[in-house]
Amino acid sequence: MRPTAILRGAVKGKLNKVLTFQEKALTSMERVKYQEIKKNRIREKNTKQVTTASAISLLNQLLPDRQFPKDIRIDTSTPFSKNELKTISQSKNKRLLYKVLGTSERQLMDSRIVDGDVVKFLKKDEIDKAIQLAILARTKGVFAWGTILDYLLQQNRVNDAVKLFNDFKKRGLVPDPRVINIMLSSLKNY
Repeated sequence: MRPTAILRGAVKGKLNKVLTFQEKALTSMERVKYQEIKKNRIREKNTKQVTTASAISLLNQLLPDRQFPKDIRIDTSTPFSKNELKTISQSKNKRLLYKVLGTSERQLMDSRIVDGDVVKFLKKDEIDKAIQLAILARTKGVFAWGTILDYLLQQNRVNDAVKLFNDFKKRGLVPDPRVINIMLSSLKNY
């Protein structure tokens, strides 16, 4: 554990001043290297989920109408309405969305993992979470979009599938042959 993680308040502030002073005393080459290390630490931190305590605090701020007790577990099993998920996804803190969807930035880089997680959400009939995961994965979520469309069409929710397909295109994503095949094969009956 870093010593700064233990310190609080004034002591931590004084330590930050000392570190800042030391940063100014560095040569330009050392300063660049130090700043690069700081950026990498922040980048690494932003690829992971927030802790449960942080998630509860952030959710209480974002969703003031719904209070989360401190002993609740925030994960994929926590129910959220469509509007609540939209509010969470519009937040600048993507780490909270990772926590709610049970993923990380690294997992979003793998289309198989994204599709597998989407299938898990669809088995629980959590379409909104599945859609948010596919949106978050961007181009790596194209296969997952196809899975969601297939799920909707199997349930004869054609209007929802067409709306979702249009949303897919509006996001600048290019449908792969599988997505087009899903849409055409299911729409041939109508």
